[in-house]
Amino acid sequence: DVERAKLMLADTFDVYLGYNNPSSRCICAHYDVDPQYYADDPDAVWNIPFYPAGSCDAKAAGPDDMEHMRMWGRYGRADGVEFNAKEFMEQHPLWKWMDGYLYDRPTQPWTLFD
Repeated sequence: DVERAKLMLADTFDVYLGYNNPSSRCICAHYDVDPQYYADDPDAVWNIPFYPAGSCDAKAAGPDDMEHMRMWGRYGRADGVEFNAKEFMEQHPLWKWMDGYLYDRPTQPWTLFD
């Protein structure tokens, strides 16, 4: 059902560590808070500590929604955690060069689009 799909998209369980830990290794992809201690491929594009990437929106639909050509959507991370670009760049000056290109992703409610 659609509620389970929303929960799955918002999942922050880290299967590598075995506990809830927002990081690059969860479905909700929080690269921006991951120090990448466990990166297995040093040549991968996003295996840089605190890379400003990850989940930025979410969409889900259940069988009834599909039958009626509608879907649920959420702007921002599926788990509702906001991203504040200014705070991020203050905490991680390596990414200061993205000032003016990196935007906030405030939390928004799940909304039905029909």
